[in-house]
Amino acid sequence: MAKASRLEKSPIPLEELLGRGEPLRGLRFEDAELFAFSLTGEVFDGCEFKSCVFDQAKLKSCRFVNCRFAHCDIREAKFTGCKFTDGDESTACVWYVCAFSESAFDNCNLSLNVFDKCKAPLTEFRQCSAMGLTFNAEVHRKIGGRSLLGGVKFEDCKMQYALFREQDFSGSAFAKCDLRDASFEKSNLTGASFAASAIHNINLRKAILDRCTLSHATFDKFNLDDPASFSGMIVSADHQATILRSMGILVAG
Repeated sequence: MAKASRLEKSPIPLEELLGRGEPLRGLRFEDAELFAFSLTGEVFDGCEFKSCVFDQAKLKSCRFVNCRFAHCDIREAKFTGCKFTDGDESTACVWYVCAFSESAFDNCNLSLNVFDKCKAPLTEFRQCSAMGLTFNAEVHRKIGGRSLLGGVKFEDCKMQYALFREQDFSGSAFAKCDLRDASFEKSNLTGASFAASAIHNINLRKAILDRCTLSHATFDKFNLDDPASFSGMIVSADHQATILRSMGILVAG
């Protein structure tokens, strides 16, 4: 859910405040144009960005605490080593109705962040900490009412207790991730991959797992009554005993 804002609009344009080496606190920026900007080490505390453009921007080692991004364009942007939380819910950032097409987050801390009604086709997250992340985003492009396959990619990310509920993640990848206690309830995971991920106690209630790949994923049990369907689901040979045990079948010999 988006955080309410009572901030006053900054009297100075955002681009003029950057590079001064001072944290920016309690400011609201509207319609800022940071197209293809390169930012390093900037600190934002309790700020709001409304209808701002970060397309093709490159942000490195920046820190955002308790910030809100609303209706922002963040296409083809790259975030490297950035922090969007100080580790508790009150300091985490909210992204509301933002467009992230083909953006990339590398080695960022997104724990407890909320992505609400966003669009993120072909966006990638690598080696990020995203525990408790809420990810409510469309990951496929829509043209003329038709949905074109896109997907989102998470690789080597820590996402315990993350929420990916009731979304279409078909064709997406969640590879080598820690997804213990995460929820994909009622999501479409057709053709998605959880290769080499830890999915202990994952919530797949009423999820579609058709042609989903679980190769080399680790899990203690797999309740076949939970998913809506799992036709053509791919598992490793060493998963057979675990899955059969979940069905009440024991393998001897």
